[in-house]
Amino acid sequence: MNDFNERAQLAEDDYFRRRDAELIERARLARAQPPAPVTERSTGEQALVDELHIEDPALVGALHAAGLDASNTSLLEWLPAVEVAWVDDVDMHEREELRRQYATDPASNGASLSLLTEWLFVRPPHEALLAARQALRRRLDALPEAERTARVRQIVRRCEVVGHASGGIFGLGALSWEEHDRIEAIREAIGDDTDPLKGPVEI
Repeated sequence: MNDFNERAQLAEDDYFRRRDAELIERARLARAQPPAPVTERSTGEQALVDELHIEDPALVGALHAAGLDASNTSLLEWLPAVEVAWVDDVDMHEREELRRQYATDPASNGASLSLLTEWLFVRPPHEALLAARQALRRRLDALPEAERTARVRQIVRRCEVVGHASGGIFGLGALSWEEHDRIEAIREAIGDDTDPLKGPVEI
């Protein structure tokens, strides 16, 4: 690497470090705000119940506390990939690729992309990640078999791609044992009975 390229890389690294710090602090301050009145929180949770068609106050409450609401339920299927990204801490490649891929989702919008970004800087609560697995299993089990299989495989693909990202160029790194075990746990939780996928894949 010549001097110019090295200086450019250092400048880019410094930019991302400063941006990361700003976003983390912004998310920390947002989380430190006083909780919303019970009536408002209940209204938001009920709207999420209506959208997800899941009558489980504890499960829906955990997802709502992590930022999920009736306007961004498409993010539910991305939470397993976020969970895998945090196994070895999220790096820049994982963060930017997940954001780029989610931006191509027809259901994505500015607000949901911002929440995904927050989850990639500040780890979602453990309870929300477990609730996401349970909610996905219930929603997936209600689908016709062919659609259920396709959606399950897509969710697992995202997890595997994120795991491969942390070892090199996106999709070409090796899964760590921790990532492998986490993906297997997610596969089992959401009802994936297909063979594990191999190699880099699109998400």
